[in-house]
Formats: sequence, structure tokens, C-alpha cells
Amino acid sequence: MAWCPLHGFLKLNVDGVMLHDSSAGGIGGLLRDGQGKVLFQFSRRLGPGLPISPEILTIDHGLKLIRDNGFFVRHIPRSSNVEADSLAKAGIG
Repeated sequence: MAWCPLHGFLKLNVDGVMLHDSSAGGIGGLLRDGQGKVLFQFSRRLGPGLPISPEILTIDHGLKLIRDNGFFVRHIPRSSNVEADSLAKAGIG
């Protein structure tokens, strides 16, 4: 069962992946409200880089989208990350 945020809170799921040879990666994420409605999502291809790069870039991208859409961060739990994992893998292509 997926975790849903409390009323008035949002949930940001993010994930980043890199191919084994570090030739390409992808990032993905989504923001949901307390009813599970997706407010926005993203998926993007990355070029070659270090294995940790997608993880850092996807957190940065997700937090910037939150800020740019008028929201602010109180807490980001690391649970039920299946949705963001799928989006990150889709970002590789």
C-alpha cells in the first residue's frame, strides 16, 4: 500500500538511475496531494556521468519545481518510491 500525505501536505517521490557503464541516466519524479492526485511529474534523460549524479539532480529538480509552483518543503520521507523509480527509468529511454 502506498503512503499518502496527510490533508494539507504533499508527497514528492523522486529517483535517478544511471546505466552500468555510466553512458546515460535518467531522472523522474512526481508530486501528489493528500487525495493522491498528481500535481506534476517529470522524466528526463541525462548524459554520461557519475552514478550518484542522477540522485542529486532529481532531488534538485523536484525541489525547484516545488518552489517554482508556490509550495514549500517541510518533510520528504523516503518510502513507496515505485512511481519515481519508473519515471527515472523512462527518462533513460
